[in-house]
Amino acid sequence: MSEIVIRQATSADVEDVSAIIIRAVHETNAQDYASEIIEFIIAHFSPANIAARMANRLMLVATIDDEIIGTASLHKDTVRNVYIRPNHQGRGIGAALMQEIEEQARANGLETMAVPSSVTAEGFYRKRGFVPVRDQFYGAVRTVLMAKVLGL
Repeated sequence: MSEIVIRQATSADVEDVSAIIIRAVHETNAQDYASEIIEFIIAHFSPANIAARMANRLMLVATIDDEIIGTASLHKDTVRNVYIRPNHQGRGIGAALMQEIEEQARANGLETMAVPSSVTAEGFYRKRGFVPVRDQFYGAVRTVLMAKVLGL
């Protein structure tokens, strides 16, 4: 496999980021959520919504050979929208994105980070030192609020 490059997302990336998130939700999260919840979730990830989010958070993309294959964001002290193209999952791309997110958080003086994890991704975040705090519900969508103390 070619080298994974992580960089800050640009406005030219919004279509690809939207497509990756929607595909990952359809193909990966669908195992843990009912179809109406999947449709509710993906409605929030149009290119226009991605562009709006980009204005107030750090949004990263992971690329291989200049093709975007994953994304992750940091909004204040909260990790958001970590998604990897399904055919690239399990290859360390999410871990590389999270490592960069944590480095950016430390550089910004954060001592803790939170993540509202899908049921699907809870194990992924546990492996990275996040611990469950409580369940949260957005309508019928259950997420697991997790937190991590950042070491220096």
